Amino acid sequence: MSDDTPSTVYWREIRIAGVVGALLVAHFALANAAAWNKCAMFDEGTHIASGFAARRTGDFRILPLAISQQLWMTWPLEWMRARAPSTDQPLWRQADNWGYGRQLLFEVGNDPMQVVHRCRMMNSLGSVVLGLLVFLWSRKLFGAAGGFVALVLYAFNPTVLAHAAAATPDTFGALAFTAAAYSLQLVLERVTLVRLLCSSLVWGLALTAKFSTVLLLPIAALMLLIRIAAPASLRVQLIPTWFGGKESIVTPRLRRLPHFLMIAVVHAVGAWAVIWAMFDFTFDTFREFPNDERRIYLGRFTEIAAQTGRFEPVLRRAHAMRMLPEAYLYCFAETVRTTGGRVAFLDGWFGTRGFPSFFPLSFLYKTPPAFFFVLALGLAAHVSLRRSQMQSGSRPRQLLWVGFYATYPLWYILVVYGYTSITGPLNIGIRHILPMFAPLFIICGVAGNWFNVLATRASQLLRAAQVGTVVCLTLYIGDTAAAFPNYLAYFNLPSGGLDEGHQHLVDSSLDWGQELPALKDWLDEQGILSGPTRPRLYLSYFGTTPPRSVGFDPTLLPCYFRREMLDPTLRQPFEPRLAPGVYCISATMLQTLYVSPFEGPWQRSYEERYRELLPHAADLERTAYDQKARAELLNKPNPQWWVRFTDDFEQARLARLCAYLRHRRPLHIVNGALLVYRLSAAELDEALRFEVSTAPNRAGPDAPLAYD
Repeated sequence: MSDDTPSTVYWREIRIAGVVGALLVAHFALANAAAWNKCAMFDEGTHIASGFAARRTGDFRILPLAISQQLWMTWPLEWMRARAPSTDQPLWRQADNWGYGRQLLFEVGNDPMQVVHRCRMMNSLGSVVLGLLVFLWSRKLFGAAGGFVALVLYAFNPTVLAHAAAATPDTFGALAFTAAAYSLQLVLERVTLVRLLCSSLVWGLALTAKFSTVLLLPIAALMLLIRIAAPASLRVQLIPTWFGGKESIVTPRLRRLPHFLMIAVVHAVGAWAVIWAMFDFTFDTFREFPNDERRIYLGRFTEIAAQTGRFEPVLRRAHAMRMLPEAYLYCFAETVRTTGGRVAFLDGWFGTRGFPSFFPLSFLYKTPPAFFFVLALGLAAHVSLRRSQMQSGSRPRQLLWVGFYATYPLWYILVVYGYTSITGPLNIGIRHILPMFAPLFIICGVAGNWFNVLATRASQLLRAAQVGTVVCLTLYIGDTAAAFPNYLAYFNLPSGGLDEGHQHLVDSSLDWGQELPALKDWLDEQGILSGPTRPRLYLSYFGTTPPRSVGFDPTLLPCYFRREMLDPTLRQPFEPRLAPGVYCISATMLQTLYVSPFEGPWQRSYEERYRELLPHAADLERTAYDQKARAELLNKPNPQWWVRFTDDFEQARLARLCAYLRHRRPLHIVNGALLVYRLSAAELDEALRFEVSTAPNRAGPDAPLAYD
């Protein structure tokens, strides 16, 4: 006799909701607590600025690359009454998103950490919604136990936690893929007016959450094709029951086609309307402001579109016909342009066209090992269930179809997104495959079958599988808890752990400029920032937060951004010779990915160019205390030549110094992302004056090159 009375079901659902709520609250709290002492990360300032400028001014010049997410996360800035940078200044007129973001956070009187924290919290609410969706979808497939397995894997994944509380579009991009696929599947199962309108809204929001969501279009086409081919009937009820509507069952494939066409048209029109709504139903990017230039500093639309390859004719036609808002088309073109090729680092190799193994290895390095045991237990549960079904008379081909048909949107996301990621050149961070995490964890919910459909068997194997699943999930949570608060820099123990991560990956997989507060705390503890004998302090880092805003003032070596971009008030003279002292180098800068034109391994051509520059640096050093001789020197050939020289020399000197430091053990590693060295005068001479080993010149512009 079943004990599923209404009262029993009610209280069971209450308990399930309580556990799910507790896990999601823990996820929210853990993500935000981990990010609390992390300064504004590389991309956060510009994304906050984009949403804030659009919200405050109705103008979309500050690159709204993810307008729905940006508007959502900046909503608290309104009730905070955040101060806005002036609209009568060059940065605004030239639509400089980086400069406007710096002003918003650090120069107009706002509390930068308060602004960042509020935006991060809003973003982490999106992660909570995605976690709930992961549970619901996995529960639908594998029961409540499967939902809990999937939710634990999602809620306590270090990479998910790192980006859940980051004011960037990556989490919302992942939410967009999962929510759009789930809502469309619901519509393709049963067509109702509510489902149709809600799904259209979800798709519109998804297509404005991040431009990688354009991959939803082939995923939608594949979902429609599989639904057309499937023998399952289509349930249709467009008129609600309370208006006298009745559900109809449409079985023949030909009679289902008009309904599928209607679904496609409604989604297209609905998403198109949502995109326009996000841009206030206006085509123009710019509003009228005094002395306006109406030009984005990156270039005009035609200039950016010309660099998009096969997309150029489509973008030009869409712009000419005003099919979509100009800012949306501009940002799409800019996204295509910037993802065509980027420098990348993987396991001691440098490349500009990506590595096919980049994302598989990134996932392998940055995922708690217990996950792979849960994956194996899930596969074992699936095999065990299928064997029992075949013993009951079911045919293997039929079981394969049933299993695939229940999960096909998840597989389509994994295959389409995985293929484009692995074959593409954009290898700058594991965050770019974040949309694959939720589908993978949902499928891993199959391990929950050990606790439901397989639980009727009383065997030692069953009990071992159940205990093993619980133990693995516990170890998974423990691994994540031990990594707190360094989820962005997390690397599992088999890959070497936190302090060895920079040997495998850099950029947004590890070092996003988030550790300046931790560096300052460590320097304080060591007495480096105080005392009469404090050493010179040098810093080269991959970030956008001015060090002064954190509370210390190092001498800046070349960084990703120029010094005046990081801090316009900084007045730092050129140093022909670096002094002994403490050198703080972030992991990304240590691998010299962005030290142009000397990026990557130290090559023979770099050494030759550096040797050409050294005598001119010696001339500057020789005339340091002779103003007349210095003036005569700077006029030969002209002052502008010396400006270009100092830029080239500082870049070359940093690249050569990093080539030396890559072979030294650091004094300290700050949360995996910043490496600290103490260098004497003799060591600096060894690094910058004497011969060093060089890698051969690259065989071609796209050829990868190993570090020495």
